Amino acid sequence: MQVVGLPYGVAISAGVVAGCLTGALQGTIIVRTGINPFIVSLALAAAYFGMMLGLSRGTSYNKLPSSFVALGRASVLGIPLLLVVSVVVAIAVTLLFQRTVSGRQLLATGASTRAALMSGIATDRMIVNAHILSGGLAAVAAIMLVARLGSAQPSLGSEWLLPSFAAPVLGGTLLTGGRVLVTGTYLGALLLAI
Repeated sequence: MQVVGLPYGVAISAGVVAGCLTGALQGTIIVRTGINPFIVSLALAAAYFGMMLGLSRGTSYNKLPSSFVALGRASVLGIPLLLVVSVVVAIAVTLLFQRTVSGRQLLATGASTRAALMSGIATDRMIVNAHILSGGLAAVAAIMLVARLGSAQPSLGSEWLLPSFAAPVLGGTLLTGGRVLVTGTYLGALLLAI
């Protein structure tokens, strides 16, 4: 938005697509190599951070369009727009896991990859899909944070690594997979924020 002058709608879409693509890369590496997902996540996070520093040369972007920054401060009926967006995302993820076949297959793959495979689920595809979803959700969170702050720095979000694991655990989600409580995760995140 600041350097190329893209309209913020296009830039937001590009950011979400980039998040999904990086998630797809991560999932593909995990499936093809068999390396522990946590190790791959940390390694790619370091690689992406290095790429960000190289591309941005460590400078912050604080001349974002006022209409984009206004999104971060807007409200609907007195409720902050970013809160509305987060609730809509939480509802969508809840519906995905509770009401769709793909969501149930993701949960089954997380609970036991071997049992899911024996049940006829394409577990490799489910693992990649889980990381695509994760990357897309991370991109949405990043866009919301940049809109709220009105600027983007290369180190923005690095302090969210531990809370991103703590919020789901506080909410009752199993890090080992198979059980996701979106409402609990949301409440865990609120607890950490407070």
